[in-house]
This record gives sequence, C-alpha cells and structure tokens, in this order.
Amino acid sequence: MGRLTAIVLGAAGGGGFPQWNCRCGVCRLAWEGDPRVARSTQASLAVTTDERNFILLNASPDLREQIASTPALQPRDGVRGSPIAAVVLTGAEIDQTAGLPVHAVNWHDRLTAPRLGEALRRFTGALVGGLGESRTLLHGPPEAVAAEVRDALVQTGGLGIMIGPGCVLPLATPDAHLAAVVAAVKTAA
Repeated sequence: MGRLTAIVLGAAGGGGFPQWNCRCGVCRLAWEGDPRVARSTQASLAVTTDERNFILLNASPDLREQIASTPALQPRDGVRGSPIAAVVLTGAEIDQTAGLPVHAVNWHDRLTAPRLGEALRRFTGALVGGLGESRTLLHGPPEAVAAEVRDALVQTGGLGIMIGPGCVLPLATPDAHLAAVVAAVKTAA
C-alpha cells in the first residue's frame, strides 16, 4: 500500500462559503472579492494511496465544481471512466449526498433540517417527503395529514416534490390517512 494522500475538495458548511443567503461581515468580504477571504465549496475530501484510484468522503452538491477544479479526479482514460472508485457517506444529510447522480431522494423533512423548500434549493433532483410517517401519517387525524401535504406543496411551490413519507410507509397506516393524502394532492392540483 502506498502513502495516504488527502485532497481537500471543500471546507465550508452547507451552501459553501460565502453562504448563498448571507451578508454578514465575513460573507460580505467574500462577495466583494476581498483577497483576505477565500471562497470554498462544501466540505469533502478525496483520499488515495496510489494517485490513480480515489475514495470521496461525501458527495456535496458542489461535487461537479470540485471535480472540475481538481485534475486528479477528472476522467483520464477512454470515453467513459473516472478515477473515483467509491464514495463513502459519513451521514445522510443532504449536504453529504446531493452530489450523487440520482434523480430523487427521500427527505425526512419532518424529523430533520433543512425543510423541503431549502433542501430543494440545494438538490437538483426531486424530493420524496412531506409526510411524518411515525407521527402524523400513522396516528392522524386525517386533517393533520392533509395539512402536511399542503405545507409540503407550499414549501416547494408544488414542483420537484413527490409527496410521501421521509422513510417508509408504515404497514399500519390507516386507509383514511392515505385517502387524506390523495385528496389533499388532488385539491391542490
């Protein structure tokens, strides 16, 4: 085994630096191009022991930009191929997974941040979520289930969202609660 090499692809929190919605003193300097303040993409590392095969730690929404600015990670041989051999996710937060080439992800918005609207701004695909399966969907009442559907549609403007539980549909979910989901979606359409 060769020597372990780590390339820092990004060192900022969710949204990168400067934050997309911030003009605090430090972010303001970055927005203005002040050389004392370095811009950064979201936190991620690429590690290798042979300089040919890399393992990424997390796949932030900035992954394409990170690869474009890191020649060692760009395709080298043949028409298709990548020196990225694997991606290790250190968690399931959207900032750690949104760079993966998938079209939709389940988002447990009723139990974890960010809310659907913010998650949709960070992820280029669709989100499946909006329903709290362990509380509202399972225990109701149907009016509360319908309210979660309406809230999810308002947060996303009805675009890029597939209404569903953030994880799985509990087998014990009452039919009346599922009917409330369908009715709320149809009413909103």
